[in-house]
Amino acid sequence: MDYPYTISIVIQDSCVRVHTNSQAYRDYVEKILEPAAGSDTTPHMDVYLDWQESLSQANKPHEFGDLQRFRQIGRRIWVNEDELIWSENERVPGLRLHYRYKPKQDVHAFHTLTSSSSFVKRFYNRVVNADRHRRRRHDIFEGMTYYLAYYPILFDLEKRNVFPLHASAVTYRGKGLLMPGLPGVGKSTLSLALLSHEGSRFLSDNIVLYDGQKVYPFHEPIKLDENSIGLLPDKGGTLENLDMGSYYGRSFYRVRQTEMVREMKPEVLIIPCRGQENELVAMSSDKAVQLSLDFNTIAGEIRSYLEYSSVQNLFFRKEGVGEARTRELHDLIHDLRCYVLVMKSGSRLQDVMKLIDRAL
Repeated sequence: MDYPYTISIVIQDSCVRVHTNSQAYRDYVEKILEPAAGSDTTPHMDVYLDWQESLSQANKPHEFGDLQRFRQIGRRIWVNEDELIWSENERVPGLRLHYRYKPKQDVHAFHTLTSSSSFVKRFYNRVVNADRHRRRRHDIFEGMTYYLAYYPILFDLEKRNVFPLHASAVTYRGKGLLMPGLPGVGKSTLSLALLSHEGSRFLSDNIVLYDGQKVYPFHEPIKLDENSIGLLPDKGGTLENLDMGSYYGRSFYRVRQTEMVREMKPEVLIIPCRGQENELVAMSSDKAVQLSLDFNTIAGEIRSYLEYSSVQNLFFRKEGVGEARTRELHDLIHDLRCYVLVMKSGSRLQDVMKLIDRAL
C-alpha cells in the first residue's frame, strides 16, 4: 500500500507520525490539531492507516493473514515476541490494529467505512444526505485519532510521569482553575463562560495533562451544540468554528490561540455536579484526588486509554504506573482549595459564576 499523505502530531514534545492513503483523514487531522501539528520532532511511533470507503457491505474487511506465528490470549488480542494484533476495537467498530515493536515501534491500522447494502439508502446517504455522511465519517476519524495518535502519545508521556485527567482548566481572575468532573456535567460550557471574562485564558477542555506541579493542554476539538453556544456570555466570540461536525449534531470548535496558555499551576479545584440548589461546598484534597481518579475510569476517552495502556503493557511491563498517576495527582492537588460546585438544572450561568467568584 502506498501512503502519499503524512502528518506529524506533537503534544508536549511527544510525536507520532501518521502515514495514510486517505487525504480526507490527513486533512481532518491537520484541521483539528493545527496547534499540535509539526514536522521537526523525531516520532517515537510511525502509524500507517489503510482507509477504505465502500458503498456495499460486500467489501470484506482487512484480514491479517496467517496468524499461526501468534498466540491468541484473548477474544480480540494475539501476540508473539515482538508483535501484537488488536482486532475489532469496541470504541471504533471495525478498526484493526497491528503493532510491531522491533526494530522500531510502528502500527498498521485498517478500517472500512461501509454506507449500506441497500442501493436506495446508499444513494440517499451519499447524495441527498451527504452532509450527514460526512459527519459520520468525522466521528469515525475522531475515534481512530485516539488510537492512532492521542493514546500512543499519552503512553509515551507516562515515561515522564505526565498523565491525562478528565477535566477542563482556565485561568480566571488571575488564578489557575482546574475542573475535573463527570462527562456531560457542563465543564466545557462553564470553562468557556469563564473565558469570556477579561484577562482569562484557556488551557484545555475535556482532557488536561498533569504532573506533580502543573497542568498542560491536550489538543482536541471542543464539541458544542447551538444551545451551548447560545448560553455563553460572548456567544462563542473566543472560538474558531472548524466547519466540521459530528453525526449527533455538535460542531467542532477551537479556542483562538491568543486566548490560550501553554501551562498552568492551579490554585483552586472545582468539581461541577448537578443538584437541587446552587451551592459551593468545601472538600478535602484527598477526596478531590479520589473523585478525579474515579472520573477518569468513568469518562469514555480516559477509560479507553487505560485499556490501551493495559494492552501495551502486555509487552512493556511498566510497573508502578497506577501508583505514579495517583502520587503525581496528589502532589498537584494537595495544597489547592477544593470545592464541589452544585448546579441546579436551568440555572443561569451568571449565578453559577458568582459561586466560583466566592471560591476564588
